[in-house]
Amino acid sequence: MKFAQKLRQRRKELGLTQQEVADLWGISAVNISDWERGKWMPESSRLPALAKKLQVSISELMGEGNPDASFNDGGKLERLYPVLSWVQAGDFNGHADQYQPGQAEEMRACPKDLGENGYILRVKGNSMVAPTGELLSFPEGMYVYVNPDLAATPGRFVIVRRKDSEEATLKRLAIIDGDLYLEALNPAWPSRYLRVMDGDRFCGVVVHAGFDIL
Repeated sequence: MKFAQKLRQRRKELGLTQQEVADLWGISAVNISDWERGKWMPESSRLPALAKKLQVSISELMGEGNPDASFNDGGKLERLYPVLSWVQAGDFNGHADQYQPGQAEEMRACPKDLGENGYILRVKGNSMVAPTGELLSFPEGMYVYVNPDLAATPGRFVIVRRKDSEEATLKRLAIIDGDLYLEALNPAWPSRYLRVMDGDRFCGVVVHAGFDIL
């Protein structure tokens, strides 16, 4: 069942008017009518509130043919991925069914394919804040989008759980004198370079990063 059909069906089943749905965002009922006629899709940021209003999961709302998916502002299909804590990332077992829609506290769309097992983390701390002028920097609050099926190779930004830690961490994988190290981008960070040890477990590679502006 397509999004437009599911939206119309659930709205009527719950006895809601188009205006009652539109009131979620202070928009015109004409917008809801356009959605139900398949004229255009709502942006992905509106899907969680819409699904909650209709008492369905996001995957149900998007239709059986597109589970775990949403549409961006241009109407392009994007997959939804779970936002995990750093402890969950450290425990992630690499199976796609570990954090399904409805089980994770938050699902977010990603413009890049993270694979079947992809997930998202929100940066905390300032170990990955690069000096001014550097191209890449990961300040606190930034979302990083992780593909756990990619190989961790030198130069990539990786999610890794150290053998004596409960949490995963974000670092750049570097090779120094033939050995692998985890590099913090912040030059003032204590122990900026940590040698990769037996028992450290790589949990994925960052392929996209960004902030919400609004």
